[in-house]
Amino acid sequence: MGLFGYLVFRILKLNTVAALAGSTLLILLPEFIWRHVHIGLIGQFVIVAFIYAYIRLTSISGRTEVVILAAVLPLVIAINAYLFVMCAALFVAGVLDAWRIERMPLKAVLLALTTTVFVSVFVAAAFGLVGQGISLPVTEGFGQFAMNLASPIWPQYSLLSFGKGFLDPIGGHYEGFNYLGLGALALIALSAALQPGAYRRLIGRRPFLACVLVGLLIYAASSKIYFGPYKILDINYASLPILDRITSTFRSSGRFFWPVGFVLVVCAVVILYRRLGPRYATPLLIGAVMVQAIDIRPMFRLTYANTVRDTQRLPADPELTTDLIGSRSVLLFVPGALCGINQELEMTLQVQHMAAWAGRPFDGAYLNRGGMTCGELAASFAADPFRGLSNPRALLVALKSSVGPSAIAYGMGEDVRCREGRYAYFCARAPLDAKLAAFGRDLAAPAPLPLGVDLNPSGDGAAFLGTGWSVRYPVFRWAEGPVTTFFGRLPKEACKEVRFSAEIVPFGFKGYAVDTAELSVRGGGSAKLDLDRMGQQRIDLSLPLERCVDHIDLSVTFKDPKSPEELGMNTDPRRVTWGFFNYRIDAR
Repeated sequence: MGLFGYLVFRILKLNTVAALAGSTLLILLPEFIWRHVHIGLIGQFVIVAFIYAYIRLTSISGRTEVVILAAVLPLVIAINAYLFVMCAALFVAGVLDAWRIERMPLKAVLLALTTTVFVSVFVAAAFGLVGQGISLPVTEGFGQFAMNLASPIWPQYSLLSFGKGFLDPIGGHYEGFNYLGLGALALIALSAALQPGAYRRLIGRRPFLACVLVGLLIYAASSKIYFGPYKILDINYASLPILDRITSTFRSSGRFFWPVGFVLVVCAVVILYRRLGPRYATPLLIGAVMVQAIDIRPMFRLTYANTVRDTQRLPADPELTTDLIGSRSVLLFVPGALCGINQELEMTLQVQHMAAWAGRPFDGAYLNRGGMTCGELAASFAADPFRGLSNPRALLVALKSSVGPSAIAYGMGEDVRCREGRYAYFCARAPLDAKLAAFGRDLAAPAPLPLGVDLNPSGDGAAFLGTGWSVRYPVFRWAEGPVTTFFGRLPKEACKEVRFSAEIVPFGFKGYAVDTAELSVRGGGSAKLDLDRMGQQRIDLSLPLERCVDHIDLSVTFKDPKSPEELGMNTDPRRVTWGFFNYRIDAR
């Protein structure tokens, strides 16, 4: 960021000190600092690099340099698709503005754009973004993850902040956090006051750049336009043909203000430098940098806290080695990415790193859209823990914080054997090979299921839950997905019946209600339950046994559950069914 910022200001004829001050101000923009812990979005330096490329295209670039830039631009896809679109917009503006001022013939413009298109398709295919036989996913979120129009001037994580946190009246505007900072805003305001005609002249001389920046600003604001806490406009254009795909793929539209913010700061710095001269402008820029650094101290503290949190590592399992992971053919993880507690991300990552070093494929990676929901993953695990893989060297990694010992003992199938590690159970089809059999320790017999006692699914009853459960809440716990299971070792064999009762609240919204379910027990019968009302209530039913059992394997099946997001209630994608306050199992 600093290097390309310095090059931008030097090519615009600022002296060394002023260029260093200007580039430092770009580094101190909160829109950049806030993304420090995002491995892709921290690459915002490429935006400044293509601002530099734009200046060269409209001033000194030759034909060879233009073609090189056209071929290099698609490589930004490897950093982040959002950044690629922003850089591509700046590049297109550059060649068109160069053509307008007759620095570039039309043939060169067409060659540059054609080169970019063909190389972009090649790079996208090489990275698996296209050509995989599937279409881009259609995902909600456009209009929510947008920029509040007041965000660039509204102090957030600033010493001048009106309140805590982001300007976010709808629970998504944090993606459009684009506060420019007091130092940058002061320079923009001063440049507009001293040279009111400078920005108009820039627009007249560089109309394609102006159009691109206005377009990015409009897209950043999205179809639901807010200024502060007030909604001022709602234009439903996201469902139009073609636009529905674009807005789905690039749903976090608030990010598209970044080039606008960088260009505004560059323009303000250059206008003031040329208006005041180096003698007065240089100390002014240094002062603006100091004001900026002081103003965004709360943002520094937030970034530091996020960095410390993300760099705190759990102690590795000493018995888990790359050699052991390399002896397996493929690794499967339960739960899926972001389906469990945050700490599980680090636990999963430790094993995934080993799999990557060993060259073994694995699932459980984070897909921000297009993959199965957590409920669907849980249902898939309940139906077949190995997801259709018959390979005896497939390894299932089930994290203890999400999968209880009873589910491992009784829900994996008779041909599966597991070893217990520090954070997870490691399971494979029997017989285990020598390396896996020597790992960890034997499974301890799970504690017996307390019979005839109300159990809290977020507390003492969590150990007997199987799949199909959402995260824990203090009061109740949502069942999630089409199948929810319970497992537990019985104190003694039961041969006659299993009785199940629970205090529940069914999920419902408008005309939709989860008012039917089918309960079944392995080794016995099933029963359909129809609720006659909504609200908190007690359910109680008996399931006859067809043979004697020494453990409980009970399933609650729901038909085609819907998420709050699908119903238009809110943006929660979980397909929740019943909220369980407690449950009780008895057997005889």
